[in-house]
Amino acid sequence: MPIRNKQLGLKVSEEFYWNLKKISLEERLKMVEVVEKALDLYVKNRDRHKQNNT
Repeated sequence: MPIRNKQLGLKVSEEFYWNLKKISLEERLKMVEVVEKALDLYVKNRDRHKQNNT
């Protein structure tokens, strides 16, 4: 498990919050872990998209 020592305060919509909460409960993950997985997928998709456009 990565060491998390940086505070990240975000204001999100209520809909985003409850969607994130629902997914984290379903997957038995911390909310931050869901966000980390989403960011990883975003970066991979972005990088793949950049490669296809060159």
